[in-house]
Amino acid sequence: MENLQNSLLANPLGINLLLFTTDGRMVISSRSSRVLVRPNELGPSSFGDLIYMDLPTTSQLKLNHFPHLRETFEELGLHPEDIDSTEITF
Repeated sequence: MENLQNSLLANPLGINLLLFTTDGRMVISSRSSRVLVRPNELGPSSFGDLIYMDLPTTSQLKLNHFPHLRETFEELGLHPEDIDSTEITF
């Protein structure tokens, strides 16, 4: 996460995504027992922080505006173009 003193944003912003399959099932993540924070807990499909450079210059948000989520999509075997952006709700 970006140092708050250096941030151009008022507060650190976080994103939690809930992904649903075409048959209506929610994709959740399971945290490892080896992590320090909240081991063995279930979490959202994807999560990450926003920094100023991630913010789009237009009013239309697209998944490729959040480059830090790339690793999550790779872990799930997804690509931003696989997701129907008309079904994205903020």
